[in-house]
Amino acid sequence: MYNTRIALIGRDIRLIAPVVQRPHAYAHARAISTVGPRAAPDPTRPTTTPGAEGPKKPQDRNALYIGGGLVGLGAIWYYYAMRENQQEGLGYQKVRTGSEGDRTGSIDDTKRSEKERTQEYIKSGDAKYQDTKAEAQTKVQSARDQVGQGFERGRQRFEGGLDQAAQRAAEAQATVGK
Repeated sequence: MYNTRIALIGRDIRLIAPVVQRPHAYAHARAISTVGPRAAPDPTRPTTTPGAEGPKKPQDRNALYIGGGLVGLGAIWYYYAMRENQQEGLGYQKVRTGSEGDRTGSIDDTKRSEKERTQEYIKSGDAKYQDTKAEAQTKVQSARDQVGQGFERGRQRFEGGLDQAAQRAAEAQATVGK
């Protein structure tokens, strides 16, 4: 009951507020006050366009239902077809129907093939690791060599600079001492 009272008070405010604000608010208040399905047209305000009642509904709904059903069936078929293709791509093997021994044999074969594939993946991963490790070691060694060469060049320049400084100092003493 309390919610209904609030709704009615809110409705009254919406009806009164436009009247106070605008001179032609009666039409807006009437549009707001209509609740439910489409109200009857106002004979004092005729529409300018014929057929302004809204969009026409399709005459034959059966065609829509049949078309929608066919689209749904196509979507289901596509889903299962793609799911089956993914399973084949991942290497799943279907269990053969027949006696219990056949079924057990194919499961054992599947387990063995899974183990073999796993071992192959481990071997290939280990080989890739070893290759990467060897490449990294060669890169580290070449970097060390480059650093060593740069250090040697720097030491030679420094020693050359010391020799030149000693020579100039000796020359300066010789000229001052004369």
